[in-house]
Amino acid sequence: MSQDIPDMRRLKYTSLDGNNYYVNVPKFTGNPRNAGRFFSDLNETVLGASADASKTFKLWGNQQQVKVGGLFQRKDRVFNSRALAIIGGTNSDALLTLPASEIFNKNNYAADKFYLDDLTEPSDSYEAYANLGAGYLQFDNQFGDKIRLVWGARVEYYFLQHLQARDGSGAPSENTATDVLPSLNLTYMLNAKTNIRLSGSQTVARPEFREIAPFAFYDFERNGTVFGNSKLERTKITNLDLRYEIYPAAGELLTAGVFYKYFKSPIEMMFETGQGSPTFSYDNVESATSYGVEIEFRKKLGFLGSEFWTNLPCLVMPPGSRAK
Repeated sequence: MSQDIPDMRRLKYTSLDGNNYYVNVPKFTGNPRNAGRFFSDLNETVLGASADASKTFKLWGNQQQVKVGGLFQRKDRVFNSRALAIIGGTNSDALLTLPASEIFNKNNYAADKFYLDDLTEPSDSYEAYANLGAGYLQFDNQFGDKIRLVWGARVEYYFLQHLQARDGSGAPSENTATDVLPSLNLTYMLNAKTNIRLSGSQTVARPEFREIAPFAFYDFERNGTVFGNSKLERTKITNLDLRYEIYPAAGELLTAGVFYKYFKSPIEMMFETGQGSPTFSYDNVESATSYGVEIEFRKKLGFLGSEFWTNLPCLVMPPGSRAK
């Protein structure tokens, strides 16, 4: 995967009376958040392989199954960026009121007008890679005609190394964890069309490369700078779910249930105080919980008959057109 942003421009205008606007291009020092250009490219490669095997056998007069498997995934990322700030020269005041369509004209760049200052830092480009190895063991057991139990565990080893800068400066940061993730799904069949299902599992949520990288980027929605935190830890999640399920016919269902989730060390976005401008980063908080109810309904519409679908109005729009 690759993503290129060949040129992103930012220009901020200010007005003192609500009518006359001037661009925020300071003299002698620059700030890309007010007036500047940003270039970046990102290349990411993901390779993976997996294998599974299962064995079915008879036990207690019922069909049983055991399943084993594993996977390996490798992810590599290379990110480069460059930030240029526009600075005003000694004779740039007359250019500050130009509209955005004219201010970047090449004739407006000179030593005494506008010029560019390269503010790129070594940490604005980085390399990172992550390895994920996992294996699991799962049993599918049937007890009589009413009870089915699917249970097992998954073991994951995750290793992420992030280089602080592509030039090799700074100590590499690492994020490593080994997790044993059990799961259980117990189904009690009241009759041929009705089940009560109880499930529980543990899962993990790992920080993204962007959340741990020291690279700082400007977030236009938050109107502030966001930078990563190399000390982030993965979040471990405990999931519980109880549902009542009805299957009236093939392809149809009605379920009602309750769920509960407990998050250990969830990752949250933080507002950094004491900065000259809005600054955001990421951090782990102690815990969080989520719980609620859910209802799902699925019904086939064949009872409406073929005549209903034949007479149903349909609007077909040509490519590139827009509804009014």
